Amino acid sequence: MFLTSMRSHAWQRPALAGGIASLAAAGMGALITLQLSWFDLLALTFAAVLGPLAAFHPDLLVALFLGLLWARVSDVGIAQHALPSLALPFAVGLLFLSIWKRLAKGERISLATFSHAAPVVPYLIVVSLSTLWATAPDRALSTAVDLAKDVLIFWVLVELIHSVRTLKMCCLALTFVTGALGALSVYQQATSTFTSAYGGFAQASLRQIVGSVSLYRLGGPIGDPNYYALILLVVVPLGLALLRTPLSFVVRAVVACATLMTVVAVFLTYSRGGALVLALACLLSLAHSHMRLAVVAGVAIALPVAVMFAPTSLWDRLATIIGPFEDTGRVGQVVDESVELRLGAQRVALEMFLDSPLGGVGAGNYPVLYQDYSQRLGVAAVATEFYPHDLYLQVAAETGALGLLTFVPAVVGPLVLLGMMRRVSRTGSAQMVEWQTLSAGVEIALVCYLVASLMLHASYPRYLWMLLGIAVATRRVAPLTTSRI
Repeated sequence: MFLTSMRSHAWQRPALAGGIASLAAAGMGALITLQLSWFDLLALTFAAVLGPLAAFHPDLLVALFLGLLWARVSDVGIAQHALPSLALPFAVGLLFLSIWKRLAKGERISLATFSHAAPVVPYLIVVSLSTLWATAPDRALSTAVDLAKDVLIFWVLVELIHSVRTLKMCCLALTFVTGALGALSVYQQATSTFTSAYGGFAQASLRQIVGSVSLYRLGGPIGDPNYYALILLVVVPLGLALLRTPLSFVVRAVVACATLMTVVAVFLTYSRGGALVLALACLLSLAHSHMRLAVVAGVAIALPVAVMFAPTSLWDRLATIIGPFEDTGRVGQVVDESVELRLGAQRVALEMFLDSPLGGVGAGNYPVLYQDYSQRLGVAAVATEFYPHDLYLQVAAETGALGLLTFVPAVVGPLVLLGMMRRVSRTGSAQMVEWQTLSAGVEIALVCYLVASLMLHASYPRYLWMLLGIAVATRRVAPLTTSRI
């Protein structure tokens, strides 16, 4: 009887899938007649597949959500195509899905349900309270609202990444997304189509490279080459970790190609800090893996090819990193004007902190006060708003000691706890080995982000909170054979 029942229902899923495909094809045909842009069509197609995806593979939703946020699909849609936000409704939907799953298990919804976000709440409170003393309260309020959204995303990721399998799917999603963005950037560089933003996902701007030489620098969906390099390079350790886990031949090949495209795109941004942190990411990843002959041979082949095909302007720019250490006879020289501006901006941030050491000048208020402080200190400055190019100095300047005391534990705590758990875990089952490999990749990715933040400010903090959410979730999904910390 069981086999008869199975046969009687075996046709239902293919039939349902075929019906959905037919309806999607008919709908797309109708939409094309409306002369919508390709971005609109992709957005509608994306929305159309969510229902079947949630029905058959609900775990894929969190990976899809993560990829959507990492590629800034919603932000590009808003800025470039005047579309409504896609990320916030998606996040709220996943929030209700998380709550519904808890209710289905018979749990009660209380404050304890949201305990994973508790370490972030003190910093959110400090940022919110800074509206009371900020020079521009609207800036502080806007920063607080954005942080609240990021905390929501943080909690959703921690809640829905509930297994090693889901964690692996999220790492795959990030690797594929950055690989696709990297491939688009490589194509843009190869064809010199810098004036085409490719729907907003391959922005480029003319900027100084070395001295009086200015060239187009790739900015991806962000538009800023330094931040674009950051969101690419932190995914490289995840891609390298995935290559050490069980994968099919096709998936392994795609992951390898995506990671390679990501690395190449980092260099094409001309970001000096990005190149340094990428090197750190690769060294830490190699330290956590066994050096295989294939890896050594691959590196030996890739390096000469990279030197041969990379533009000379890239090497000229990277060479400026060692400029201050060369014996040129110049005392107190800096790399170039951009570095001088950053050093001046960091001095401004330090002065703001010393003037308001307890609560700072107000969240989001550094740019408002930058001109006044730079004139008073007599440092090199620009005529517009500027940022300190140091996340920690910005937190100190804008929220004071209260901000530092609440922010640093919130971002360093997950890293420390994950590292401790990974080091005390007992190697055993294949699932444990896979978790250890992925957790090492997540740990390196977070380390690289925090190191890069010494050279970048908090213009796009959502990426940090997403990485923190993944780190906390990684610790939670450790196999039961791990000694819990």
